[in-house]
Amino acid sequence: MRSKLFILLSSLSFAALGQHFQKVQNVPWNSENNDSRAVAWVDYNRNGLQDIFITNGPGFGQNNILYRNDGNGEFTRITGIPLVQDADPSDGATWADYDNDENTDCFVANWYGRDNLLYRNDGSGNFSQISNGPVGNDGGHSETGSWGDYDADGYVDLYVTNSDGDKKNFLYHNNGDGTFTAIGNGDPVDDTGFSRGVNWIDYDLDGDVDLFVVNELNETNQLYRNDDSIFTSLSISGLTTTVGNTQSASWADYDLDGDFDVFLSNFNQDNQLYRNEGLDSFTLVLSDVVSTDGGRSFGSNWADINNDGFEDLFVANAYSTGSTLNNYLYLNNGDGSFSKIDTGVVSTDLGWTFGAAFGDHDGDGDMDLMCANNFNGTQTNSLYENLTSEEASPPHWVTFRLKGDASNQSAIGAIIRVYASISGQQRIQMRQISAQTGYCGQNMLPAHFGLGDATIIDSINIIWPAGSSQMLSMLDVDSNYVVLEGVGTVVGLMKDKTSHSSGLYLYPNPSTGPMSIDLPKTDEEIIHVEILDLRGNTIKEFTLPNGKGHQSVTLPSYLQGLFLVRVKCGDELWVERLQIN
Repeated sequence: MRSKLFILLSSLSFAALGQHFQKVQNVPWNSENNDSRAVAWVDYNRNGLQDIFITNGPGFGQNNILYRNDGNGEFTRITGIPLVQDADPSDGATWADYDNDENTDCFVANWYGRDNLLYRNDGSGNFSQISNGPVGNDGGHSETGSWGDYDADGYVDLYVTNSDGDKKNFLYHNNGDGTFTAIGNGDPVDDTGFSRGVNWIDYDLDGDVDLFVVNELNETNQLYRNDDSIFTSLSISGLTTTVGNTQSASWADYDLDGDFDVFLSNFNQDNQLYRNEGLDSFTLVLSDVVSTDGGRSFGSNWADINNDGFEDLFVANAYSTGSTLNNYLYLNNGDGSFSKIDTGVVSTDLGWTFGAAFGDHDGDGDMDLMCANNFNGTQTNSLYENLTSEEASPPHWVTFRLKGDASNQSAIGAIIRVYASISGQQRIQMRQISAQTGYCGQNMLPAHFGLGDATIIDSINIIWPAGSSQMLSMLDVDSNYVVLEGVGTVVGLMKDKTSHSSGLYLYPNPSTGPMSIDLPKTDEEIIHVEILDLRGNTIKEFTLPNGKGHQSVTLPSYLQGLFLVRVKCGDELWVERLQIN
């Protein structure tokens, strides 16, 4: 991390200056010229750090790239594994754990007549190409894909868009045994179009993921409502009835009204923001800069870049014959409008950006931006580090990494609502865990929330893809949590630590009175322990000296039932579930 002396050159905020980011130097890709297409942030080796996957797509083919995040701002390019030895012309990519073995797998879409690619992550740093099934044998003119569990059976299925050939898109049902079945009929695979991007999104909040496909070359877009795994193509004024040249769709509750709105990036025409009005109705926002900027736009993505509690927007531009272009960055003003940021490297760097995605590469609580660039195949890619956390009084934040049990292990499709008081107002923020957050872009799977001046999270509510609901109360800000899918409101919760040291263990569990605590590794001398009920009320709290492998604690005799044990060591936090009989 840089010294704060570098940051405190002015009393003005970065928001006022537009300087939210600085371009990261001394990383491998700054010396690599590629013809890049897609960006995905993924923790492929399960060490808690966000790695970067880049696809490359010239017609003659080019290997894709995986950069391992080594921490402290350092990355290593991974070589010698099938994932980065394809030499194909690739476009989009999407990551999820399709076989529920806790290792995140990868699908890559190819164009120029090549079959698509499916890679299984074996957890040891290697990937096996799976070619003995329809996913790895179909293709030819595929743009991108997205994982989503449309039938809520606990395994992610796959949808792939095509923009040439017979122009029919692919839907693959996950059989749960490592194989897939190609779905041969229904609107999502019978309709034809020059399809670019795809999102699985529960736009109507009825508990299952619907399907949104965007098309280019003066065609309409398509919204397929999911009703018990049967898809119905909807005619929605404007959103699916207006012809256009759409490349990307990105969904977010930008106005905090409790439903997901959608931004469309278009090539050679104004981009569009549609506000979700509910009851299958969307309104085109006409008067805001995000819908009046004309561009040659491709990828798009939402993220709360200044941690104020409202999601902001990035839009990538590319392909103007012989000339470079700049990208667009819009700050959400919190009143339904946006301000365009014209200063700073994200907005002034020139070139061609195809796909882009947000992820917190350094674990400091703000969202960094990675861009896949391809100006005439001679441009390096770009990582822009977010500087919000280094302000004099940085706003607060939280992230949640979800682990499914009855639901798919990656929790793709889960919806998280965070309740917190920000600037004196109670706000409800909402995110959906998605494996494609914009054309050729996948934000990191952990859901990030900016919290402004909130000092505590009042509660969170998680709707899991399998249908269950979980609630947690009174959570600390500025923390990276892992939430395990439980039963009803019973949860397992723990801090995801960048040190990756051993965690907290309670035994016996269930307990009848005495309990031993295996303490996490920490340099702190004093460890603070709380026992809470499932509503977040503190039942008992005490401190323990560090220095033993485990310590014995006598529990109050009146305690019986399910509780949470929260252990705090400095700025690190662990929480585990405890049954007392």
